[in-house]
Amino acid sequence: MPTTRSRDNRHDKPTSDAQMQETSSAAITGGDGLTDTDSRMRTADQLAYWQRISADDNGMLGGYPQVSRVDLRFSRNFLRKLLRTLNGSTSEYPFRYCLEPGAGIGRVTLNLLSSLCENIDIVEPIEKFTAVLTAADSPLVKSGQLRRVYNVPLQQWAPDSIPSYQASPELDQDGRSRHIDRIRKDYREEDLKSVLMADRQKATAMYLIDQFALRAGNERGEDEAERICRSKHEHITLRDPATVVFDFLGKDGIRVHEDFEVDPQVFKNLKIFKKPPKKDGDDIFDKLDQDGRSSGDDFEGEYDLIYNQWCLNHLPMSDLVRYFSSLIPLLAPDGWIIVKENLSTAADGADMFDEEDSSVTRSDKNWRLSFEKAGLRLVRTELQTGMSKEWGLLPVRMYALRPDDK
Repeated sequence: MPTTRSRDNRHDKPTSDAQMQETSSAAITGGDGLTDTDSRMRTADQLAYWQRISADDNGMLGGYPQVSRVDLRFSRNFLRKLLRTLNGSTSEYPFRYCLEPGAGIGRVTLNLLSSLCENIDIVEPIEKFTAVLTAADSPLVKSGQLRRVYNVPLQQWAPDSIPSYQASPELDQDGRSRHIDRIRKDYREEDLKSVLMADRQKATAMYLIDQFALRAGNERGEDEAERICRSKHEHITLRDPATVVFDFLGKDGIRVHEDFEVDPQVFKNLKIFKKPPKKDGDDIFDKLDQDGRSSGDDFEGEYDLIYNQWCLNHLPMSDLVRYFSSLIPLLAPDGWIIVKENLSTAADGADMFDEEDSSVTRSDKNWRLSFEKAGLRLVRTELQTGMSKEWGLLPVRMYALRPDDK
């Protein structure tokens, strides 16, 4: 939360200087990476504080609900600037998978991320807050965007943690997944003609699986069943104008020998995939890995966006660096880590401890130091604007990060 010039934010709260305890900790000290200020932080005290807070915008924002509109507008504009670096995605959602730690009741989730992210995972230790998001009438549940919720402190969360909430596949009135029509539209209208051969192969395989119930994947089971993505040059014969003859071992070792009339573009694609110098024994879908993904994707993670706002002030520096480092393998190749936090106003550049919620407001210098030590590169940063001086809030800065090697 936003904080007046004395307190810190977790989900979203403002504070004042009188409440803040300043401790000179402008740099990491000690072998364990703890500053003097950090050593005073207690997870139990943090949880106890937030259990007392009401599950509404006023509670999340520490009595400053008027901050929300200004905060969201600035964050939306910041993300739009990052999206300009993408090559004009035609998807409804520019980010497919998002992780939001410290989501609270979902103020940012509902009013910002839901318009940008197709699927959202949340880490939030206070169950009464996430109950708002997981309720049957929650917009995120109705839209199917909320995938998982982890009710654990960020200090204890790991990618393999067991979620407290996990969405079930949502079916329409015909018993189909709600994503089916969108997936079909994407592969038929765009990917079958993609200039990227990996995308074209993936779309062609999806068409065959979808239309003719051929098995997905290319690994072999105990029955040595050949699956569609492992189809060899000799397994598929093409007959003009658009007939495809399949001849391979299917499930349980049963031979599949069938003729199918296919879409003209699919027929054209298969001709390209079988084109010399390919020969018998060669994979037709040679750009796909064993799960049917594009082997050229260099996919290392899952999340296209990891959005941290007003929650990282509850992590000691050593945990903060460890947390940032743990996010790197979770990022998709073009993924972003976003951090939006209050800044210390201590004259000597010290971090400031808030005894009320056992949090620390860090200096810009120490935020940047934590990024560097975790192996993250600062791509863009902006100071929040639009906050009224009459509110007496601490300055807020937004950072866009990527791994050092990207």
